[in-house]
Amino acid sequence: MPHPLRSLAITAVLLLASAAARGEDPVAGLLERLAGAQDPGDRIALVRQLAGEGSGRAATALARLIRTDPVPAVRIEAAAALGRIAGEETTALLLDLLGEGGISGVRQALARSLDGARRRAALLERLGSPKPDGPGRALLTEALGEFGDPASLHALLSVAADEKGDVTRRIVALEALSRRADAGEQVTELLAAILARSRDTTLLMAALDAIRGRPDPALLPGAERALTFPEGPIQEAARHAVDLLRFEAARRAAAAAAAEGYGSNPPTTPLPPPDRPRFDIVFAFDSTGSVCGHLDLIQERILLRCRALTDLGSDVRVGVVAFRTARQPETTQVLPLTHDLDVVRRFVADAKAGGADSQGAAIHLGLEEGLDRMPWRRGARRAITIVADSRCHDPERSLSIAKIHLAADQTRVHVLYLLRTRTKVPDSVRDLAAAGGGTVEVIE
Repeated sequence: MPHPLRSLAITAVLLLASAAARGEDPVAGLLERLAGAQDPGDRIALVRQLAGEGSGRAATALARLIRTDPVPAVRIEAAAALGRIAGEETTALLLDLLGEGGISGVRQALARSLDGARRRAALLERLGSPKPDGPGRALLTEALGEFGDPASLHALLSVAADEKGDVTRRIVALEALSRRADAGEQVTELLAAILARSRDTTLLMAALDAIRGRPDPALLPGAERALTFPEGPIQEAARHAVDLLRFEAARRAAAAAAAEGYGSNPPTTPLPPPDRPRFDIVFAFDSTGSVCGHLDLIQERILLRCRALTDLGSDVRVGVVAFRTARQPETTQVLPLTHDLDVVRRFVADAKAGGADSQGAAIHLGLEEGLDRMPWRRGARRAITIVADSRCHDPERSLSIAKIHLAADQTRVHVLYLLRTRTKVPDSVRDLAAAGGGTVEVIE
């Protein structure tokens, strides 16, 4: 029996050929069918046909699906299909969409859609321009990890090694390099340099974390240096890295001895150390005047959450988003994920309050920055906590973001609701937590 998607694709090809023979517009017919397609499998098949048409209308329709379709697989297929449409306008659209972020699968599919000589060059040119903001620049840097050419490798190494550069971009570049098979010893040398010289908590923790993917015993002196730092999280990460590197050294020695005819065959080595749980958690709070009167409470909740996880031996990063009203999206402030809780404290304490949320809290802005555009680590458990004291300004948009991230990446959305003068939690807020697989905590 033929696969249903293949059968649908064959049917679509026949219909397009028939429409063309009658002088009709095949793209219009596809778009009409796509608008009425309820089944995700049908939409995926139609997306593949749209890519074959190569028109501007097809590209626009695919971009809309990437941004709004409720099913992750459809968004990912649309991102891949868009990459098959040639032209500079499509390249610019791909770069714009990449800067908007989204679920992990879409980010990766968009990056792979840019993996061609001209499009890679366009991405590097965009990175060198003033157009991207901080989160957008980090997303473009992240995409370089999907490529395999010398120019993008050089760009990643340059960003990661730039001691005067933005720390978030350096960390994103390190993680991207760890995924590239062509990085080799250059990454080991870079990690060794960071471990030997860096005093930045988040960068040092990122280098220790990168050892998980590249456990080269040559990094052992740097990891042992990190043991001398007074910060508890650094010591915990360094201990795990040292244990892992010593295990790897023993494994290699046993394998070499067996190859030379010594020792046991197969070689016996100690068990590797257990992996540390990794958590990336974001707090997004309404920074209008009413909520900003509770900054001490927000700080307290962040620290309690982090302490509970680190006490269990987890590797924890925290990001923060301060959003105002829907009329002031440009005032949204973002602290990318960091291990440094002192930086988190200062960011929350210095948050600039302003505006009033008479039309409801602009929670969708917090979710766009806190979910779509945050530089998440692959393999880390993710969650976002929304702190607000009123209903959602745009509940449909908020629910859409929460649902897609839960479905695609198991990222949960929790709500910390400040009851204040209200007698109950608004339905739109409870619906948001339910859609995001999270909980609502009420503070009076």
